[in-house]
Amino acid sequence: TEYQIIIFCSFRLLDTDTGKIFTIDNISEPFMNYFVSTGRLEYVLGIKELAIEESLKELSREIVRLILIQGNLK
Repeated sequence: TEYQIIIFCSFRLLDTDTGKIFTIDNISEPFMNYFVSTGRLEYVLGIKELAIEESLKELSREIVRLILIQGNLK
């Protein structure tokens, strides 16, 4: 069975030195990841956790990329 993980998000980051707020809400596509699993529920949930972790890693890389491109934070 194939499963899909979808993450929608937006972020507000605060530069504590200047008080400037940096908003990241232009992530136009949700982060999607797929995984295939069969068998016992415990196994499916374990594979799901690994897929969520990988999706969050991809999301964090995208956030860093957006910050570097816009150059609004140190």
